[in-house]
Amino acid sequence: MLIGIIRNDSCLAQSPNQTDPAGKTEKADKADSLKNWLSDLSSKTFFDREQATLNLIDQGPSVIDPLVASIPMQNYEGTSRVMFILRQLALKATGENIEIAREALEQLAESESRRISRRASTVLDELNEIRQGEAVKQIVALGGSVNRESIPVGQQFMTFLTVRIGEEWTGSVDDLNHLKWVGQAEAIHIEGEQVTDDWLFHIGKMRNLKSLILKRGKVSDVGIDHLSNLQKLINVEFFYVEIGNPSVDTILKWKQTLQYLKIYGSTMTEEMPDRIKAGIPGIDLDFRLGAFLGVACPRPPDPCFVSSIQPNSGALKAGILSGDLIIGMDDEEINTFDDLRKVISRYASGDKTAVDFIRPIETRLKQFLRTEEVEFNIEVEDHPNRLGAVVKSVPEDSAWHKAGLKPGDVIRELDNAEVFSAKALKGIFDNTAVGQVMRLSVITKHEKRRVEVTFGEWD
Repeated sequence: MLIGIIRNDSCLAQSPNQTDPAGKTEKADKADSLKNWLSDLSSKTFFDREQATLNLIDQGPSVIDPLVASIPMQNYEGTSRVMFILRQLALKATGENIEIAREALEQLAESESRRISRRASTVLDELNEIRQGEAVKQIVALGGSVNRESIPVGQQFMTFLTVRIGEEWTGSVDDLNHLKWVGQAEAIHIEGEQVTDDWLFHIGKMRNLKSLILKRGKVSDVGIDHLSNLQKLINVEFFYVEIGNPSVDTILKWKQTLQYLKIYGSTMTEEMPDRIKAGIPGIDLDFRLGAFLGVACPRPPDPCFVSSIQPNSGALKAGILSGDLIIGMDDEEINTFDDLRKVISRYASGDKTAVDFIRPIETRLKQFLRTEEVEFNIEVEDHPNRLGAVVKSVPEDSAWHKAGLKPGDVIRELDNAEVFSAKALKGIFDNTAVGQVMRLSVITKHEKRRVEVTFGEWD
C-alpha cells in the first residue's frame, strides 16, 4: 500500500463558485461528507484515497467509530488506510483520546478476521514501541521496576523484560494505564493488598505477556476474567488470592499456550485441578491450599533428596537439612517430589504434620583403579527407600574390599553418577573403562528420623 499523504490545499480551499474544469469542486464537495470520505478510502483513484485519508485525520477522534464500522466495506487498500488513520490519531491524541484510538485498535486486534487482526496487532506494536520509553519512566518514577530478568519457569529459567509492582507503588489505579504501552514486556510480577480487580483490567491490556505472577492481592474471579485475552501466557502463578471455581473458565481460555500453572491458597474446590488438567492436557499444575515446606528436590522419578532448603522455612525450623531423604509425610510414603507436593497440597499455612526422613550421618569417599582383573563381584540390593545400593557382601581379595567397602554400606554415587538401585550401580560400572579411577560416595552410617513441621507461606 502506498500512502503519500500529499496535501492539495488549493483543492480543499476552493470556492464552489470558482471554475474547476477538472471537476475538483465536485470532489471537494464530496470530501465534506464523512460517508464519502470513508468510501473514498477504497477508491481506485490515488488522489481520492489520499484526500480522504487527510480529511479523516484532520477530523480527529470523532471519526474513530465510523472508521471501525466501515471496515467490512473496505477493500485491501481501504483497510490498510483505516489502520494508518487510527495509528496517526493515536499518535496525535492526548488524554482520553489516546485511549479511544487504542481501544479501537484493540477491538480490531480481536477480530475473527485474521487479516484485520494481524494488521491491527502490527499497528499496536508500532505504537507501543514509540510510547514505551516514556511509559517505563513513569512506572519507575511511581515505584515500579522494568528490567530484563531471568525468572524460573517450570524447571528452567527464561529471560523476559519484566515489570514488578509491589508495596512500594505510589501511583493510582489510573497510572497503571502506562502498562499497556510497555509492549515488549513479557512478564509481570505484582504483589500486595493494593492489587484489586481494577489492576487486572490494565494488566489484561499487556498483549505480549508470557509470565504472570500475582501474590496476596485483593482480587476476585471478576478480576481474573479481565485477563481472558492474554493469549501468549506460558506461566501463571497465583499465591494467596481468593479466587474460586469461576476462574477456571478463564484459565481454560489460555489452553493454547499455558504450560505451567501454580495456584496456592485459593478458594477453589478440590475437583478443580482435575478439570484444569482435562482442559489443558500436559499442563504442569501445582495446586495447593497454600502450605509451604521450603525444600527443593530433584524431579521425578528420582527419590526425594533435599537439594536445597529455604531460610526461615518450616522445614529448616524443624531441623530438616540438605542431603536428607524425605520418605514420608502424614504417614504416607514419599517416593518422589511429586508425591511430596501432592501431600503438601492438602495443607494450609499454619497447619502441622509429621515428616519422616533418612539422614546420612557419615559419608566416605572410596576409590580404586579399575584394571582388567577388577570385577563386579560384590553383592548388593536395593535400599527400600532408594537411598542407594546396599552392600550385602564383599569378597576379601577384591578391589572393593581393599578400598574399604563393607557390608551395610550404602553406595550413593559411582563415578559422579547417582545410584538409586543395585541395577543402576551395575550399569554404571559396566560403562567405566579399564584404567579409570573408580570413585564411590558411600554412606557408612544413617538413621531414620521423624519431626513435626509447621507449614509457612510462600514468599
